Order: sequence, then C-alpha cells, then structure tokens
Amino acid sequence: MQMDNQQYGKLFSFIWNIANDVLVHAFEKGDYKKIILPFTVLRRIDVLLEATKPQVAAKKAFCDQNKLPYEAFLPQVTGYPFYNTSAFTMSTLKNEIDPQRLKMNVLEYFNGFSPDVQDVIDKFQLRHWVDALTNKGRLGSILEKFTDTSINLSIKPIKDDDGKVILPGLDNHTMGTMFEELLWRFNEENNITEAGEHFTPRDYVRLLARLAVEPIKKNLGEKNCETSEADCDRIVKLLKDFKETPESQILKNEEFGYWEVPVMRPKRDADGKLVLKKGKPVIAKARNEVEQIPLTYPGGIEAFYEKEVKPYDAEATFGEPAIGYEISFTKHFYKPVELRSQDEIAAEIAALEKANDGLLKEILG
Repeated sequence: MQMDNQQYGKLFSFIWNIANDVLVHAFEKGDYKKIILPFTVLRRIDVLLEATKPQVAAKKAFCDQNKLPYEAFLPQVTGYPFYNTSAFTMSTLKNEIDPQRLKMNVLEYFNGFSPDVQDVIDKFQLRHWVDALTNKGRLGSILEKFTDTSINLSIKPIKDDDGKVILPGLDNHTMGTMFEELLWRFNEENNITEAGEHFTPRDYVRLLARLAVEPIKKNLGEKNCETSEADCDRIVKLLKDFKETPESQILKNEEFGYWEVPVMRPKRDADGKLVLKKGKPVIAKARNEVEQIPLTYPGGIEAFYEKEVKPYDAEATFGEPAIGYEISFTKHFYKPVELRSQDEIAAEIAALEKANDGLLKEILG
C-alpha cells in the first residue's frame, strides 16, 4: 500500500511541527533544520534496524567470542549496508528520564552505528546538538516526537493484529521528496536566499541513496537509466551553483503543488429525483470525480470554481481539499522537436509521387 497525498501531508506536517513543539523558544530558527533533518534520517535508519536488533546483538557476541570482525557480518544480518551495535533504539532511549543519563545513552547509541552513519553524525555535529538539547531540557521531547506511534518512517507498513494496514510504508522516493521539501521550507522560513543555501548537502544525498540499498534507477521509456557516481556529482554541483541552466530551473515550492478537490453533487434516487433532507438537497461526493487545481492558480480554489466549473456545471460544488505535489519534468524541461519546413515536406511528397508513378508504369507495362 503506497502513501497517498493526504497521508504524506499528515506525515510532513508532523515532522515540520516538531520544531514548533520542541525547539521554539529554546533555539534560533536557523538551527531548526540542523536538528530536525539529521534526526529524521537517523529515525529512518533506526526503524529499519529495529526488527533485527536481537539478531545483531547475538551475531556481534558470537564474533567477539571468536575474535571475528563483526563489521563484515552485521550488514548480512540487518539486510542493509549499516547497523548499530549499541543496546539502544530510539524507542528504548526515551524511557530514561534522567537528563544526563539520557545524554550518555544517546551518545552510546551514536557510537554503535556503522562507519558510514558515524560519518554523517560527525559531519553534522549531532553530538554537539545532543549537548544543546540536553542543556535546554529538550532531548527527551525530541525523541518522544520522532518515535510517536502515529507516524511511520519505515519502508514497511505498520499493520494491526488482523493484518490491516494502519500506516503505509514510506518508500525511498517519497522519503527523499519529504526531506527536500523540509529543507526548502526551513530555508524559506528563514528567508535564506543566498546561492548555495537551497541545496541538500552531499552527505545527505549519499546517505539517502544508500538507504535504497540498490543503485538508483529510473525507467525511461524503452531503456533503464542508472544514475552513476558522475551523474550524482553533476547533480550536486548544479544544486550548489544554484543557477538556472538548460539542466536546472529555480522554482518555488508552490510551482509543484496542487489542491486535489473532490467534486460534490446533489444526491438523486433511482428515479433521478433529488434526495432531500429537511427540505434541502443532500450533497454527496461524486465517485472518482476530483479536480486538481495548481497552488499558483490566481485566486485559488474559489476563483477556479467560479471560472472553470460553475459556468458549465452549476450544480457541482467542492468538498474538502487535500494538498499534493508532483514534479513534471515534461512541463519544465520538454523541448519540442523542430518540425520540418513546408518546402522539405513538399519535396519529399514529390519524390514519393515520382517513384510511385515509375513503379505503376512498370507494373502496367
């Protein structure tokens, strides 16, 4: 089960609002992303590793007893190119109520990660932010938020005892989309406009790519195109340069967004008559009938209805909208094939007519 736009919006809003719920009045706004973004990635890794935590502990103990290098074996146990050998997960860390012991446990948890994750922790100074969160009394609160059972940052869905999906999984593409959107929103919230500020740091890009476990591939028509290391470097350079080129455009978030609005209509009975309740028509959602309205549409939903719907379908009304986003590469980067001139087409037709006339004469003798 894939995450729909409404579920994505709910998850995004939850992560975004962690800053307002936990960091406000304790940290500068410019520091919000330095805490929220790394913890988002770490929780993603953490939840992927939770299921194999006992097996990892057992395998490490076996390797230690037999003086074997556990680094070579643990990725096979987790199924990912990373692991954590500490006794903690984010969910168990939050059980400690003493601030200093909690800080020590979090640092031990960080130290248990494999080298690639350690590299990210170091580059983004997460130990420094753990100190700051502890001093402000917010470390426990941020762990509570990221381990809230109403959100799911795992690839796999969360199901109830009957196997019904409660929360859909978050695939790597959607995870990357959410991460990029969070980064943009944090930058825009702080009016950051300098070149190079609106880009995802290379280390984040690399880590998110590694989370996919396999090469990043995209089906392009009849062939598969694999993003090479050189391609990744080129993309990062374009992001860092922050200039419009034939390969990149600078657009606002709203350019990719839309309202998905259900169309509502008066309910009718089997004879086609209006169904009334207290003398008024009963309004119901029309099956599979929605309008996608760009967030940039002048005047918004109301203007769209008045101009595009009401003149042609006066009985239709709109229900509660949901916000979605998509990136249309065709819209922004499509280059139409240049048509041939009329002279070229005419010459080709004349040549074909001449060839066919000669063939006809040959057939008729």
